[in-house]
Amino acid sequence: MKKLNIFIVDDDQDVAESLALVLEGRGHHVECAYSGEQALEIYSAKKFDITFLDVKLPGMNGVECFQKIRSVQADARVVMITGYSVESLLEQVRDEGAWDIMFKPLNIKKIIEMLGRLKSLTLLLVDDDPDFIESMQIALATTEIRIKTASTGNEAIEWIEQNGIDILVLDVRLPDMDGLETYKRLMERGYKLPTVIITAYAAAEASKLDQLKTWSQAQILAKPFDPNDLLTIVQRLAENCED
Repeated sequence: MKKLNIFIVDDDQDVAESLALVLEGRGHHVECAYSGEQALEIYSAKKFDITFLDVKLPGMNGVECFQKIRSVQADARVVMITGYSVESLLEQVRDEGAWDIMFKPLNIKKIIEMLGRLKSLTLLLVDDDPDFIESMQIALATTEIRIKTASTGNEAIEWIEQNGIDILVLDVRLPDMDGLETYKRLMERGYKLPTVIITAYAAAEASKLDQLKTWSQAQILAKPFDPNDLLTIVQRLAENCED
């Protein structure tokens, strides 16, 4: 289980620091900013597991800050917080991928439950063979990693954009677009995920796999493989995620 890097952005310093004290008391690392401009300066240099971002900020408002954060980190988990009824702005951030919306006074119990779900790493397994997926789920069940599945490249991209993940296991041959094209599109959108590429056609796809090696650190496994080989790789990637 990992400690989370949490970012709180609120111009009310008392609110920000009170929440920070609660979360630090639970073992998390917390950083605060008190304006959108300050938040972006910090965010450009660091990566956070989750950000709590107030809608009403001096200068750049929270919605503008949210949009810029997403341009820096496409899979950023951002929870918008507000003490005001600003439905038009909230609807906008919902449409643009805000992870959640919370109203002040903040429900600390709900925040702690939310962070509890995040403490487990999430792996997305993308393959259109249900038997293979089932066997890999069994192999990975010994870890504390949450396993999610998708059967197409488009489904994988949509799931990642909406939820965010920590590790990607991606088959090359998929029904809509191949796994390498899926991976390339994710990279173009700013998702730099620890990834394992799997294929049953390593010889036929050698040129594509060679190309992949030139612009990615993704690891490659050729089917059939021992499920323990994947387990070993995933555990190593998980340890790197938690560092």
